[in-house]
Order: sequence, then structure tokens, then C-alpha cells
Amino acid sequence: MNGFYPPSHGEVFFNGKKISGLKPHQICQLGVARTFQVVKPLQRMSVLDNVIASAFVRADSKARAEEIAVETLRFTGLYEDRDVISKGLPLASGNSSRSPGHWRHSRR
Repeated sequence: MNGFYPPSHGEVFFNGKKISGLKPHQICQLGVARTFQVVKPLQRMSVLDNVIASAFVRADSKARAEEIAVETLRFTGLYEDRDVISKGLPLASGNSSRSPGHWRHSRR
């Protein structure tokens, strides 16, 4: 669906728009992202900086990326952890909404 592998047949639509044939970065900009089973945050960066890096997919400036990141951290309940360096964080906890897999930002 994300364009990394082309469909073997048929077409793919997202929100009524044909996306089969688009490049992965174009599909990602529409809000469809690829994620992996193994989560590996950028370990030398803060939680906020990790989310800012992901937000650049939907932002046209650093200020807008930071705005999106702060909004995302508030939504997920991770805002208080924004300055924590990611290297020391667990990859999952009993509360899945606080796992780094949910830190990736994808706009609706």
C-alpha cells in the first residue's frame, strides 16, 4: 500500500484517490506510512527531536514540524518526556500508547 512494492494487479485507493503508481514518499505525504516490527528511535536525540524528525514528512518548516511534534506528544501523553534522550527509554511498556511505535506522526 505504501508504494514500496507495486501491486501485482489491481489498483490501490486512499481516501478516494488512486495511489498505486505513486512513489513511497508521495504516498507517505498523503498519510500512509510504512512501519517496521523493530522500532529503533534515533538514540542520541530527545523524544521531541525524534518526533520532529518524523513530522517533517508533513511540514514545510522546522517551526511547523515542531508544532506538529508538540501536538502529537500532548495527544499521546508523552509531552512530559519530551526532553528525555531516547537511548535510555524502553521500546515497549505495559501501556502500549506510550511505546515509541506510537510516537511516529501521521496526519489524518
